[in-house]
Amino acid sequence: MDKKEDVYIPLNPKNIFSRCLFILFLSILSSCVTNYPKHVMDPPWIPEESSLPDDFELFKPDESTIIPVYSSQENIPIIDGNFSEWLGLDGALTRLAVYGGNHQPDDAEGFFVLRTDGTNLFVYIRVTDDLTHENYLPGSMAWRSDTPEFFFGSNTTKHKKYQRGDNQVRLVPRSKTNSTDVDIVINQRTVGAYMVQGEDGAIFGASAVYFDGGYEIEASIPLSLMMIESLSLNQKVRCDFQVNDADETERDRMVHWMSEKDTPWFDPSVWGNGQVVALPSERKEAGNAL
Repeated sequence: MDKKEDVYIPLNPKNIFSRCLFILFLSILSSCVTNYPKHVMDPPWIPEESSLPDDFELFKPDESTIIPVYSSQENIPIIDGNFSEWLGLDGALTRLAVYGGNHQPDDAEGFFVLRTDGTNLFVYIRVTDDLTHENYLPGSMAWRSDTPEFFFGSNTTKHKKYQRGDNQVRLVPRSKTNSTDVDIVINQRTVGAYMVQGEDGAIFGASAVYFDGGYEIEASIPLSLMMIESLSLNQKVRCDFQVNDADETERDRMVHWMSEKDTPWFDPSVWGNGQVVALPSERKEAGNAL
């Protein structure tokens, strides 16, 4: 039997280099993948830290303040751009200028009202803005232009990282002529009605109307999309509210209801408190922001 000889295969430097590049690419890719909100990625642009505005303490709500989530299974808002169902209800007013200078009521102030039928969460937002823009950015990046956001969770225990039931919800108005052209972004994912088709009692939709000096939005979001099973009377929740404003090409002002810094999007411990209450049979002449 012939003796086997070792076969020498010359290494190709180009192949080695290509394989190294491919391994490096896989390593970088795996390090960048996140599972929001458990692992938080920094935004691509963060404004410089600045001292608190002179009027900050004036607008800081007491931490014992409770935001109502009005509950009714019969009286349910219709998402059609007619906002009369929201008149005379209390809500949260964003007046804490996290950055962008002192608070200016005619530039990036938001009034938020929450309602529920136990299966869906309804929200109304009125934003005063002296220079409004249609937002063309992708949902996960739309915070860089004019957008309202709210933070809502059913977990009332003290925790600093998002858990099941904690949500960042961004409503993105896309058009000044088409009121139904509004994206709903939950935890950085733009969602759609197809995700709840056939689900009993689920209502999904949004409508935005611009006016001289701002815009109004109403939306309905099935609680299932927020990983919340249901909401019931007297149930306590956690929440905060935010308005992003860009007068030019980049967000230059951010205003909150409760949080003093740009942290609600990854730290639920800075949110305020809310509670589900019965929808009143008689409304106030005008809703009072809490």
